Amino acid sequence: WADAFECNSSLTDLSLRHNNLDERDTVIISENIRQNETIVRLDLSENPLGPIGGKLVFKLMDSFGASRALIMENCNFDARSTHCSFDLANPQGRYSLDLSSNFDRSVAKALI
Repeated sequence: WADAFECNSSLTDLSLRHNNLDERDTVIISENIRQNETIVRLDLSENPLGPIGGKLVFKLMDSFGASRALIMENCNFDARSTHCSFDLANPQGRYSLDLSSNFDRSVAKALI
C-alpha cells in the first residue's frame, strides 16, 4: 500500500484520521507520500504517532510547503511503539532489512 502514494496522480485529500497509526506507520507514510505532488491535504488526527512519528511529521511539513495542509488534531506524541527501533533523526547502528516489508523499504529509502 505504501507504493500507492508515489504512483497515484488523482488522490488530492487523504484522511487517515483515527487509524491507530504509530511510529512505524509514520515512517512508511512520510517516506512514501513525500514523492506525491497531488495530495494537497493529509489528515493524521487522532493517532498515537509517538515521538519518532512526531519528528517525521514535522519534517514532512517542510516538504509539503504552504500549498498543502497537514492536519494533526489530538495526536499522541508520547506513545512509543514497541515495534519501531528506527529513528530517522538519529539513524545509528546496523539494520537488517527485509525489502518485502513496507516498513523496511521505507527505512531503506530514508537511509539512502
